Amino acid sequence: MTAQGVWRFGAVLFTLLGAFSAIVFARLRWTASDVDVVGFVWFVQNLPKLAALGCIIVFFSIALWCFIRSVMSFR
Repeated sequence: MTAQGVWRFGAVLFTLLGAFSAIVFARLRWTASDVDVVGFVWFVQNLPKLAALGCIIVFFSIALWCFIRSVMSFR
């Protein structure tokens, strides 16, 4: 397998991981807390949704980076 193939495989893999994270993010709901201590309770209750959002950003960023590397290794 060439370097371009490895980078393209990485781009596809991280795109799929990002899409899975987006599906999880869409299915989770935001929760509201009755008593809040400077946003800490809200943060703890919404941590899964925030983690899914972070995964979306990270996975799609890595996928874009892998895609750019695959195009640059073609030259």
